[in-house]
Amino acid sequence: MSTSAAFDQSFYLSNNTDVLIAISQGIFTSAQQHYDLFGGKELRDPNADFNATYYAAQNPDVLNAVAAGVFSNVFAHYQAFGETESRVPSSAYAGFNAETYLAANADVAAAITAGSFTSALDHYLTFGQSESREGSGVSATITTGSTIALTTGVDTLTGTSSNDLFTAINEASVAAGDTLSSADTLDGGDGTDTLNITNTQSGALAGLVTSNIENLSIRSTDEDDTAETLDMTSLSGVTSVTLDDFTDGVTVSNAVLGTTFTITDANGDNGADDITLAYTGATGSSDAMTVNTSKSTIQQLIMDSVDTITLNNSGSTVTSIASLDASDAETININNSTASVGSNPGLTISAMGDNVATSITITGSGSTTFTGAMSTALTSVDGSAATGALDLNVSSNANNLSVTTGTGNDRVELGTLGTNFNSATNDVVNLGDGTDTIVIDDSTLTAGDITLIKAVTSAEILELSSTTAETTVDMNSVSVIDTLKADGAITDATGANGAAGIAGTAANNAALIINGVESDDTINVSANMTGGVGGIGGQANAANNNSGNTGVAGGAGSNGLNLAVELDGGNNAVTIGLDGGITIAGGAGGVGAQGGNSTATNNNGGTGGVGGAGGTGISAANFETINIVSTGSSANAIAGGAGGAGGTGGTGSGNGTTGASGAAGAAGSSIVINTNGTINVSGTRDIDIGTVSGTNLTVNASTFTGKLTVTGEAGNNSITGGSKVDTINGGAGRDTLTGNGGNDIFAFTDNESTTAASDSITDFALNGDVIRLVAADNVAGASATGGTTATNNVQVATGGKVTFAEADDTLAEKLVALAADTTDIAANEVVFFEQGSDTYIFNNVGGTDDLIKLTGVSGATTLTESTVTAGDFTLA
Repeated sequence: MSTSAAFDQSFYLSNNTDVLIAISQGIFTSAQQHYDLFGGKELRDPNADFNATYYAAQNPDVLNAVAAGVFSNVFAHYQAFGETESRVPSSAYAGFNAETYLAANADVAAAITAGSFTSALDHYLTFGQSESREGSGVSATITTGSTIALTTGVDTLTGTSSNDLFTAINEASVAAGDTLSSADTLDGGDGTDTLNITNTQSGALAGLVTSNIENLSIRSTDEDDTAETLDMTSLSGVTSVTLDDFTDGVTVSNAVLGTTFTITDANGDNGADDITLAYTGATGSSDAMTVNTSKSTIQQLIMDSVDTITLNNSGSTVTSIASLDASDAETININNSTASVGSNPGLTISAMGDNVATSITITGSGSTTFTGAMSTALTSVDGSAATGALDLNVSSNANNLSVTTGTGNDRVELGTLGTNFNSATNDVVNLGDGTDTIVIDDSTLTAGDITLIKAVTSAEILELSSTTAETTVDMNSVSVIDTLKADGAITDATGANGAAGIAGTAANNAALIINGVESDDTINVSANMTGGVGGIGGQANAANNNSGNTGVAGGAGSNGLNLAVELDGGNNAVTIGLDGGITIAGGAGGVGAQGGNSTATNNNGGTGGVGGAGGTGISAANFETINIVSTGSSANAIAGGAGGAGGTGGTGSGNGTTGASGAAGAAGSSIVINTNGTINVSGTRDIDIGTVSGTNLTVNASTFTGKLTVTGEAGNNSITGGSKVDTINGGAGRDTLTGNGGNDIFAFTDNESTTAASDSITDFALNGDVIRLVAADNVAGASATGGTTATNNVQVATGGKVTFAEADDTLAEKLVALAADTTDIAANEVVFFEQGSDTYIFNNVGGTDDLIKLTGVSGATTLTESTVTAGDFTLA
């Protein structure tokens, strides 16, 4: 292997004086230890030939392997494979062609075959470049220059004809190790030379004089919240400036036209940590600036007095720029190769301040996001060559605008239709391949709005950012789009309170109304939808010479989401996605009015008014199938609104009594679906779909990997849970319940699963699943004598298992025996017994007793109530 694959301790310490200081303080034992623990991951160079940043940028597959833990750093890959694969270690060797090199040098090919060299690149780096061998493809012979460290004195230094490296430390004093002085004079000579400065101080960098040094690299360790400044007037010949690890911001002035800036590992932690880059002699009319960024948090990136800006972002760590300011740049070119990390885009630009850009071009494989509005002067945004996802905000557009995007899953915010995006002829939006989204602010769609939406090319998703109550969309009218995303949190307006003696007004309709839904449509919800609260009933009028009048009712709450089909074909379906932490809820009913006060002597006050009914979470009464996809980082929920409280009674007069309070309003259902409807639940995130209204309902979560909570209403329902710990309540009726993995909870209130219409649990697991009854229920104690019943003896064993007389061998006979034995099985006592291959749970609730069938379960001996949650029972 060549020297480019070897760690050079002297080089590393000369170029990383912070490491030198750390070793002297005993923090590290050697340069190699620091590199292995930190330096390699920080893309510090291990020798003069290997440029870690260049190698990482040129080999994204290596970066991915490092991120996956296959290699500790990019240099480790180069040592193990890179040189053998002829991957060049730095830009100095860009263009190296192993095939042409071997073709021109047969002896090298033979030496590799004989095992003397690992690759063509190995030979070239070790001997070929100094032997001026042909066929390499490298534009010029590379000769490594000298490494020259500045001293604490006044230095007048001249480099060699090769690529030299000068190193300096900017410290508070000579005693502290300062080697950078305004009296220093450096001449790089021929070659492409570099000055590396490690800076620990805020304020102005010492104004040394340089000539023929092309590259300036400054690594800052200062964190005192005071920005650095660099005046490049005396730095003749510098055409490349690297700013590394700046936390407090920096202002660079008087750079020569054409100087390229590289910003890496910046970490601006407050709004004052700006980075300002300025040329000398720039006029703003035809000048251009190139800025390279990587793994940085930049508050304000200011690049004034140039006409064209090129911003290149790379690396595996995301970069964010709070404000990109370029007051004279009409053209901005962005090339981004950084992919998203989790939910964070590779490059985020939050705002574009003080700019007049008319054209922005975006390329690269990385994900690029503009969260704030882009330049109001824009006429063109060209992302057609981008392969990463673009998220663009042109909602402040005031001109005729052309927007094109590439093959990623792109998103474009258009603002208000007819205002920002206002011409199907002059405004052109083409989103290319991928699954693409347009975002609008409108709360209703006019015919003109629909025309504008249809004019967009290749949009698959329409996203609503509106937060206006009763936002309404007709999906059929925008038939070119089958997916709607609701991204604005909406709470419907509260109903009006009633005047005296007048009922409260119901809240109107729903927070979000979607009409014209067809079976291939999808509604994705990424913000809460909440119905409005019903109005409060007005207090009843006082009665004349009589008892007080009864209070009037509160108004009903409105729905969270209303869905209406385009054409009721008897098999209507819709898909609803919830993006995490989302609640769709009906509004609460309004409070009933207070009863009227009595004015006649010794008469009673009036009864309070009934509370208003709660609204429905999702109203989809004409749909036979609802597909719910629950995803995101936190649990989702669908809920009906609470019923309004009943009004208080009116005041009696004399010996008259206060009137009774009114009844509470009925709680709203979480989902209303058609009779015999099916709700399919899929995804990964826990969800509570509340109390679902639909006779003979099917809930199927067999592919769901989250935790499901659901309650059915009256009817013969079939409910299948997901793979985690589900809580399932079938409601009234003869229901079939399946837990489907996990230690599930099957919940029952009194008289829901009765001896006349009992529920069946198809996969009840002994020693795991829970039967949840009311808290007052307990396991029946053991029989003392067996207890004589109306038929034959019933024997209850310790642990609640019942055995019967031999004559009682049918289920009907056993139920008669159990109902008659109120001595051994008192009110709120629970037992179990076997019939054939099944086990039954019997609960004496008085009147109609409860019965639950555990299909295929036999051999259990003990029913146990939880000591933590009263009413929870397990069977073993």
